[in-house]
Amino acid sequence: MDARLIPLNAFIALASPAGTSWPNPLHGAGYRLEALELPLDTAEGRVVADAVAFSPVMNRFLVVETKSGRNVRPDQAQRYGQVDAHQLVRHTGVTVARDDEITVKPLYVCLADNVDRILTGLHVAGCAYPVLAVSDDQITLHGEGSSPQDIADIFSSPVPTTGWAPTIIRVDEQSEAGEFDMIASQALVAAVNLGATVPISVVDLAGRAVPHLNFYGTRYRNSLIKKIEQALERLCADSPANFHFRGRTASRDYSLVEIVDSPERADPRGRTQRYQAIRRHSRGQAPSEPSSPSQMALFDSVDLGTELEEPEDSGSDVAPGGHEEGEA
Repeated sequence: MDARLIPLNAFIALASPAGTSWPNPLHGAGYRLEALELPLDTAEGRVVADAVAFSPVMNRFLVVETKSGRNVRPDQAQRYGQVDAHQLVRHTGVTVARDDEITVKPLYVCLADNVDRILTGLHVAGCAYPVLAVSDDQITLHGEGSSPQDIADIFSSPVPTTGWAPTIIRVDEQSEAGEFDMIASQALVAAVNLGATVPISVVDLAGRAVPHLNFYGTRYRNSLIKKIEQALERLCADSPANFHFRGRTASRDYSLVEIVDSPERADPRGRTQRYQAIRRHSRGQAPSEPSSPSQMALFDSVDLGTELEEPEDSGSDVAPGGHEEGEA
């Protein structure tokens, strides 16, 4: 897994239903993932939350900044503390029992090696936020004094883990084209393997390739769809005997992939070879195995593992993906 995505995958797994041996105590406490890469406006400007979770029991939102690097941007951290609860309700559509008692708590999730730098950065910014530090063997809570009681209780002692978090999210806006090629080809081959014969919407294939696609904010979601679209166009160009790419038209605001000759229609003796040929045409690399041999990746393919909006104002203080520019 790309180190940039470890903290994000860790938080998603902590708030996800059981499915692997990795712990999910936030889900057990009633928190549910509601959004990814969600832009939120504050009095001091916009901040993009890497993840948002909500607990109907506590009537509380967690707005999450995931950090693979060591630096904290003071202005970004301060804006997290200004996020309005009612704006979050409008964006996520959650049902709240007590509209006047909703609370919002910023939470930072980082790699354990960087936790001291993150805590120092938050102190300099004047932000007393709880921080979850993730390693390959445990999760620890820091800044306990600023934590809501339920979070402090959940992480009152280190939570042991079985290796790194499962690979739920494999790509973001900063990922190389080859990584999109791989997940796009997996999605297409899986659709064909399941018997698809009619042209398939690129949007549908993107939903298969990118877990939680509909959780992303509109601009970010459309950016991922565009990258999947470009990957599928490359794949079709490299495998013209099997697939044909049909771009958007005046009456259709999404692209299609037409199945020209499915490997499923091949003689059984040649079926495997034809799938292998398609995979060779893919420019991506096979996804790496989970860090722990016993740890399965969530939402893997069973078989192989709207008009796009213009980007928001490039003057935003948040780099693509909600990460600081230059972070490792």
